[in-house]
Amino acid sequence: NNNNNKYNNSNRALKFVGVDQSPFTIAKSLVIYEMLKGKQSNESILEVWFSSTWSEGTWKDFKDAVSVIEKQEGEVGEYLSHWLKSSPFPLDQARNEWLKSMKRSSCGLIFGFKRMNDILDTTEYVLSGDLIMRQGKKSVCGNSTMFDHPILKYKRAHNEKIFETIYLPDLIKSMKETSCLFDAIRNMKLKGIKKVRKWISQNLLQIELIHGSLCLQNKNLIQRLKNMKPSAVGWSNCSDFMSPKDFHKLARSIGSDDCVHFGYSLNWVIYVFGTSIIDYRPAQVRKELLDLSKSAIELLWNSLGATEYLL
Repeated sequence: NNNNNKYNNSNRALKFVGVDQSPFTIAKSLVIYEMLKGKQSNESILEVWFSSTWSEGTWKDFKDAVSVIEKQEGEVGEYLSHWLKSSPFPLDQARNEWLKSMKRSSCGLIFGFKRMNDILDTTEYVLSGDLIMRQGKKSVCGNSTMFDHPILKYKRAHNEKIFETIYLPDLIKSMKETSCLFDAIRNMKLKGIKKVRKWISQNLLQIELIHGSLCLQNKNLIQRLKNMKPSAVGWSNCSDFMSPKDFHKLARSIGSDDCVHFGYSLNWVIYVFGTSIIDYRPAQVRKELLDLSKSAIELLWNSLGATEYLL
């Protein structure tokens, strides 16, 4: 195949290989993957993935999925074995754990919407993390994958919210089809889940999850990934945790010359002058920058057709 066909050949299955040093991340991902392959409902998958609380049906679907995959090695197996043997996580305790993990900055989400029902729904979500209350279902327990951790040093990220997984143009499109923000989010996510399940069932998507630390010292993992001959490697923000020299050496050791590498940095703004408004001393300059920012946001909202929904 030529280069164009290499990445666009619809007859080839896409194989996704995920590597993470956190056993919690791998364990939860394995559960979701098993649910995507199995007979569990799409709603149960959505709740396990994103909701702080579960319905009774989701608890059962979760346990069924864990029972299939529990025989894993090491700390990943410790998580799955614990979840299989555990009782439903107490609902009140889940509410408290969610609130403790939220930062004050989360409240900023509330003031980004125009419609009063969206403001109220977002307030309720920020305070509870609950995605199922508006669906006429009863929450019976907390999300075990969020709050029930046998290894305390590995937990979900604090201040984690479903909004961080949403592509804004898709959200605006979905909001135009319903009067409720969280109905729009739910419809988006269920549509995505259905699409991924279809790809898996048709063998168009294969997923492999590896527990390990990807660094220059882990020669076995590097060789394992190199043997897969990846056509693309997504690095997330790994470059923030090593020197540029080590990062490039690591990337070259995995991918061939025609492998596409992509990633991003979260820390670059710390080192580059001018990325924060406090870098600009004259008050008038700061005011002009704020005005320019407001104008840019207004132009973006207009281009997306979002002015009816977002401030």
